[in-house]
Amino acid sequence: MGPDGELLDEWKDEETTTIDISYASGSIPTTLIKGDYYDLHFVTQGGQGISATLNSCRLTGFDLSSDQSAFTMVTLTFSKKGAIDSTSGAETAKQTVTFTKEGGGTVTLGDYAYVTPTFQGNAKEIIVPTALGIIVQSTGDLGGGQLNIAVAGHVHKDTRLELEQYLINLFSQLTTAVGDLVVSYGASSYTISDCYCQGASPGGGFKLHETFTINFVKSAY
Repeated sequence: MGPDGELLDEWKDEETTTIDISYASGSIPTTLIKGDYYDLHFVTQGGQGISATLNSCRLTGFDLSSDQSAFTMVTLTFSKKGAIDSTSGAETAKQTVTFTKEGGGTVTLGDYAYVTPTFQGNAKEIIVPTALGIIVQSTGDLGGGQLNIAVAGHVHKDTRLELEQYLINLFSQLTTAVGDLVVSYGASSYTISDCYCQGASPGGGFKLHETFTINFVKSAY
């Protein structure tokens, strides 16, 4: 996630800080699990000098660079999740988008999402024969004007079956109702009212995670 909650690279799930650790070992470590989170404690030999702890570091790489008769070279790669001084188990803030239907019921659009709005007006250009320039009638003169809201979301499930079923259920809940989109990040949020779903489509992700786009439309005025 970026500093404002936008999705940067969820497949790799790499944060700003990356830590590489290489060491020689008499045996292959079997207790470390790739993808799990660990607290890294840095201390000098003998306990003298600077020490530090980095909490909630995800193990993203586990490589055996060489295998000799007496020892094995192990290289571990961690990515820091959250702020550099976050406590153990802390989560990175995520931007979320929910759809609250008119009459009740709220649907969360994926694990996290962000919004891209565009405006479509009704300005018309009129060419007057032999005249220089053109006459333009604005949306205010002719009426109309709409906001198109594209919600780009991301979701992860444990099996492909769950993922497909989730998207089918999500899309079917949005197509028959008007509602409000609420965009939240941490303690901040804003609302886009009276939105109608025009369509939705997956973005073509990997087996267990998927990006998707849901298009909403509302009157600009």
